[in-house]
Amino acid sequence: MFKKLFPNEKYNEKKLNHLMNYLLKKAEQFIGLKKYEATKGLEDYHIMSAFVERNLEKHYDFFFKKEEKALEKSQFRNSDFYFQKYLLADTGLQLSFKKKIRKFDQSLQDTSDFFDLYYISNKLIYTCEMINRNRILSKPYETKLFDEIKSYLSKHPHEDVPIIHMYYQILMFLTTEDGTSYFNKFKELLYTYRNAFPQDEIRDILAQGLNYCIRKLNRGEANYLAEAFNLYCIGIENGWQIINGYLSPWAFKNAIKAGLMLEKYEWAEEFIEVNTKKLEPKFRQNALHFNLADLYYSTKQFDKAHEHLNMVEYTDMYITIDSKKLLMKIYLESDEIDLLYSAIAAFKQFINRHKVITANIKEQYKNYISALNLLVKGDSKSLISCSSLLESTKPIAERNWLKRMVANRQK
Repeated sequence: MFKKLFPNEKYNEKKLNHLMNYLLKKAEQFIGLKKYEATKGLEDYHIMSAFVERNLEKHYDFFFKKEEKALEKSQFRNSDFYFQKYLLADTGLQLSFKKKIRKFDQSLQDTSDFFDLYYISNKLIYTCEMINRNRILSKPYETKLFDEIKSYLSKHPHEDVPIIHMYYQILMFLTTEDGTSYFNKFKELLYTYRNAFPQDEIRDILAQGLNYCIRKLNRGEANYLAEAFNLYCIGIENGWQIINGYLSPWAFKNAIKAGLMLEKYEWAEEFIEVNTKKLEPKFRQNALHFNLADLYYSTKQFDKAHEHLNMVEYTDMYITIDSKKLLMKIYLESDEIDLLYSAIAAFKQFINRHKVITANIKEQYKNYISALNLLVKGDSKSLISCSSLLESTKPIAERNWLKRMVANRQK
């Protein structure tokens, strides 16, 4: 490289290193500038600020009106929209300061108001995410200003601000003992604001509703299964679960699972046939065979289910866990008790060995194993103990399935 750059010079490693370091800094500046150019509002903000500094008021007015008109035409009403509104108003405030205006100035009010909307919307998003993560982390996040924000929004709900209106419902169903009314409002707003957010943001919003349904299901509230199914279908039908041009394999699997639990077998079969090709190629075979196995298990075709399950490659921890659980279900319902005991032991070892599985998730599976062992024993005392465990508030994977199996044994 040095010879190509400096053909008439003796090799100098220090000079080459200096040059490469300079090139690295230029590369970093380049990617930073590209990101800056792609960030809506920032470049225009600095252009208008420069006009104000140079007393180019005519240029500023033309640019301001153009940007204001373009911003109002935007379909999105997310936090970024209010950030851009804040930046635009702030340039007006700069002009006001420059001209030393002392009378009432709307730009000052607008700058303050839009900054508040930007701050509150992001504070809501971050707080909801912290609340969700605190459910599974041993070291919780501090949700600072939580009470103040909640109190403020109870008095000033900002129902004309889609991002705040939506995340307020999420905050309330996450933190209220009975969040049903807020969840119902969330579903209504999901339709109302379906075009108000970019795809990645509406997908995050949808995930909040799905996580709420899953927590309810884990507590034994079976009616939330249909709610989760409907949310999965809404997300897939509207294209919100498309990531980098492909359907999310987790949304694909979870929608099918919910459909099967609701006994929508024909729907599931058609869904698998139509949507498997929408998955990223590296996921297709595993998704096809696992979900067909689940379909055949659900329709009591255990041999076919086992056949497809054998074609699943354990390339992902979660597909491995789901496959092992499905195998145990097949063994239990086909009375392959010796194979079931062996599968339970292997599953227990797998859960204990993997450190990436969080303590909360491990507890769900350990309670699942305990309940399954009691169920397999089958005597009345064990079944009573199993029922008692399933009626407790302890987190248990596959709670509803286990309850059905206990009910079958007690007949």
